[in-house]
Amino acid sequence: MKGIIRCVALVLLIAAIPFAAHAGKGKSIGKDSGIIPAHLEEMPGSELKKVTFTADAAERVGLELDAVKEMQVPPKRKASGKVLRKVVPYASILYTPDGREWVYTSPENLTYVRHEIKIVYIDGDIAVLSEGPAAGTQVVTIGAAEVYGAEFEVGH
Repeated sequence: MKGIIRCVALVLLIAAIPFAAHAGKGKSIGKDSGIIPAHLEEMPGSELKKVTFTADAAERVGLELDAVKEMQVPPKRKASGKVLRKVVPYASILYTPDGREWVYTSPENLTYVRHEIKIVYIDGDIAVLSEGPAAGTQVVTIGAAEVYGAEFEVGH
């Protein structure tokens, strides 16, 4: 449990860095400045929110994407045989305090939606999934913590 709490604290701290680093550089960001780096939109029938970044905010954060892939992998780590599974870069994964595993998908340019996943195992820099977005779906690999911070309005 302590590990999860530390992970969440680190995610929240990292999420605030780009916004704090930008302060004092001519333009401030956040509700008080009138410059809003991300817009939140409720998703009917869901607890999730759609997060849409401005192009400038996405560039400052350095958001990068990669596709969910399907690969032949062992059914369990170090097991023999192969099964077709979805995989995502390990860097794309976020853990919430309740222990759930998520990635941010990008259904359209500069727009991100949290998607719950189920991890079978992690092998190096990939996570092998039993549940997750469809192969080909774009997920945030760099900047996921910042999207999480924007979704929960950390630093506002």
